[in-house]
Amino acid sequence: MLRKITKYLFRAVVLLISLLLTYLLVGIILSVIPANRDSGSDTIYDPDKTNNPDKKNVEIYITSNGVHTDFLLPVRNAVIDWSYIHPYEDFRNIDASYKYICFGWGDRKFFIETPNWADLTFGTAFNALFLRSESAVHVTYIYNPAGFDIKRKMMISEARYGKLTEYIKASFQHDSFGRVILIPDTGYGSNDAFYEGAGSYSFINTCNEWTGSGLRRVGVETGVWTPFAQSVLYHLEE
Repeated sequence: MLRKITKYLFRAVVLLISLLLTYLLVGIILSVIPANRDSGSDTIYDPDKTNNPDKKNVEIYITSNGVHTDFLLPVRNAVIDWSYIHPYEDFRNIDASYKYICFGWGDRKFFIETPNWADLTFGTAFNALFLRSESAVHVTYIYNPAGFDIKRKMMISEARYGKLTEYIKASFQHDSFGRVILIPDTGYGSNDAFYEGAGSYSFINTCNEWTGSGLRRVGVETGVWTPFAQSVLYHLEE
């Protein structure tokens, strides 16, 4: 009896390792294959051409902690003022001196219960890796991008930036008045907050795939599937 149990456990472990290796391999291959390879051909910055709808005049960043990626965007410009959607009152210590705002989508439970890696539990990790789960959006006001060790800067047109803002706004749940839904008392510090997210998190639809999907939506070159932070960053110039 013990021999059979050991045999089944061994097979289960081998199967799990095989699935994880397959996932890793597929993720790497599809990360390297580029989407939007010719993304720059129709958005040339021509400073001498007035009213150029394809002029690249919006500066955005992709930031990363090595595991997770976010969009870092200007708080306000001609396209949108994010402070109307995410008012300072939702945060503990924010004012107009913050010039950038950071957006990251991901597993709700993982986000809220894991402010530091030391807080990670087996249950939270298992849920994020293997189960479909509710999502949340992490919003952080930032003074400037200098504090990020890993970041990629790019310039895009206002038209493409408008598409990106619509993509990000659609990643939030909204109440009956069309307002984003704050999750109370869940921020890590004085300049961040969590909101209810739209869509489900899974090992296919990861936090980094959300970032990659946004880049593909606006025509930026990135992998055809981006489950890892490195998948998103691979095609972006340092």
